Amino acid sequence: MWNQKNNQVFFLKRKWGGGKFFRNQKALMKAINEDTNTEVYIFELKETIVASELFKGTIKKRDRDIQIKSVLGETDKYEEAILNFKKTLEEIAPSERSRNLILEKLRVLGPSKDTFSEIVNNYRLKYYILMSVSDTVEWYEKVLRCHNFKSLPGKNHSETAFDNFKKAKELIKKTK
Repeated sequence: MWNQKNNQVFFLKRKWGGGKFFRNQKALMKAINEDTNTEVYIFELKETIVASELFKGTIKKRDRDIQIKSVLGETDKYEEAILNFKKTLEEIAPSERSRNLILEKLRVLGPSKDTFSEIVNNYRLKYYILMSVSDTVEWYEKVLRCHNFKSLPGKNHSETAFDNFKKAKELIKKTK
């Protein structure tokens, strides 16, 4: 069973959590004995790739998959809503730090409900989305389709923003 190869890595699990990696069998054998009753995980190297190539390839593949799903009408409602949000954000928001950070998170993590939740859990980005990009009914409708905000953040928002946010919430209720 002990097939010593250069492409194996061993992980010796510790009794109380965690563990230690060993690059070769010899180092592992020094750390254990015949009474060692913890598990050893043996990993085989499948391939190696430069990290940047893995990153670019993963994003390219996911973008292609999302485009295909979108064309075929197979995206779920959150993916579709987030793609619409992203497109509108790119079109109407000036290039600035918050906008670019949101777009980068969506690019790296993908257009999912979890990604959008992570973005709006950052108060500064939530405030930017709700108060700085636009105060139109159309914008708030796109935002509310991605995440069900209860209200606008803070107290210093315009009456227009408040009214349009409320109208967008009502529009979404009607379409459900």
